[in-house]
Amino acid sequence: MANKSTQLSDKKSPFVQAKFIKIVHVLEVILYTIYYSSMKWFEELDEKERDAWETIMVNHAFDIDEWGQARSLLFGLLKKEKKNATEEAARSYLSCCAESIGSVHPLPDLSMVMEEFYQHHGMESSYDQN
Repeated sequence: MANKSTQLSDKKSPFVQAKFIKIVHVLEVILYTIYYSSMKWFEELDEKERDAWETIMVNHAFDIDEWGQARSLLFGLLKKEKKNATEEAARSYLSCCAESIGSVHPLPDLSMVMEEFYQHHGMESSYDQN
């Protein structure tokens, strides 16, 4: 005799299964963002890339964690769409997002600004994963 959970999973409609898959993908993006939201991302870059990031970060009021969270979310969104981007392209994209805010006070969350930009405009400099 099959248990109730097996019986229930066998009766799931394709719609429910599709929703479940979508939820799993969203959770993957969230977990990816949380994992890389610390300074670990910055420490893993080579010296040239760290210098380039520092040059951009000093021109804006966001701290390194905010940049890291926005960067991780961007790469997570790209991954979800089976795309990727170079570090330079990601840095440029996030810099544009930060510039777009201008001198708004209080500062909005950089990740939220980036996500809104991404949803509306995508990222032209991204490329398909192989």
